[in-house]
Amino acid sequence: KRMQLTETSVQANIKDCFEQRQEEALALHSICGDKFVERIQNRVWTITLELTYLTNVLSKTKQGNSITSNIVNTNSQGICKYYLRGDCKFGSRCKFKHETSHNEKSLPPIREDAHLKLNAPVYELEVRFPEVN
Repeated sequence: KRMQLTETSVQANIKDCFEQRQEEALALHSICGDKFVERIQNRVWTITLELTYLTNVLSKTKQGNSITSNIVNTNSQGICKYYLRGDCKFGSRCKFKHETSHNEKSLPPIREDAHLKLNAPVYELEVRFPEVN
């Protein structure tokens, strides 16, 4: 008898879990609209997100890495790395060149209208549920 009670309660918990999951799916669909997709019913959800903050942070990191590599490359040519940063203590007495190379291409500034572009990066959050729950 005790075993039957346990099986019944497990079945009730699974049923409650599915109902709560369906309510959450309905809420996410109302909040996110077409950006929420239930790929496999009761198993896999996908939410498409435009995270401009994350995109900006990542592009600033890439931009910083390329600037650092430019400074290292120009230093091998004899240009003062401190002059390029704007803080050379030696000034005219410095043994390295104090000139900027004209062939360096500056990176375009990060624009805040990335969300308006069709090719703006889009991130997907995928939520997977185990078969048992």
